[in-house]
Amino acid sequence: MKHIKAKHVFVDLSGQSRSGGGDAATGCTSDSAPKQRKLTPITETPGETPERSKKITELIINTVVGDLMPINLAEGKNFKKLINELTPGYKIPSRQTITRNIEEKFRSSKVEIRKLLSHAKYASLTTDLWCNVKMHSFLGVTIHFINENFKLVNLVLATKEINGVHSGRNITACLEAVLEDYELSPYQIVGIVSDNDANIVNACDKLKEKYGWIHVRCAAHTLELCLKEAFDIPQVESAIGTYYLLLVHSDY
Repeated sequence: MKHIKAKHVFVDLSGQSRSGGGDAATGCTSDSAPKQRKLTPITETPGETPERSKKITELIINTVVGDLMPINLAEGKNFKKLINELTPGYKIPSRQTITRNIEEKFRSSKVEIRKLLSHAKYASLTTDLWCNVKMHSFLGVTIHFINENFKLVNLVLATKEINGVHSGRNITACLEAVLEDYELSPYQIVGIVSDNDANIVNACDKLKEKYGWIHVRCAAHTLELCLKEAFDIPQVESAIGTYYLLLVHSDY
């Protein structure tokens, strides 16, 4: 027993060694045994750094903008629970902060678009006019061009509200204002595509007279108008009904 107590280590439930000079974990004397390092669990969440917080905020902004989410997304109770679970310690931005960041991102994106457009010698536009549920009118404008790498580039320039009547003159002025906002000359535009709305057609005719733009009516919209009128023909409506019944009762 004297040999065992003197030469071998016995550790009790409290973790303390009963041998006078031995280390409980290694059996070495206190003079020669190195201190054991404290290991950090791999599941421990790292502290939030300014760089990481900035990146998370940027991802939230991209989610709101890219997925057309409401600006008050970050104020949702379940969204806060999600973020707190994924990144404890991160301070979720307020709706005002998100709005300010979106506006800053819009301004910086516009600068980048202007740089891209400065290398476009010629381009074409696509435009459409519609109303929302509150009967506010908006004009969408998209530009298309071939860049220096011979790749087709499509960019949304504006979704601009139109106040007043939807006359050809107002639509023309709105399109010219969008081009001016991006420092584009109307003579860089070679053509424009639109639907068959009378006011849009009138505006495109005015732009053709002023700048020589080629106006192309959307083939899909034209086909839709043709089919809509065709469906109202009694013989066609009867044929479609018969075909539908065949499909319903068919095994295929």
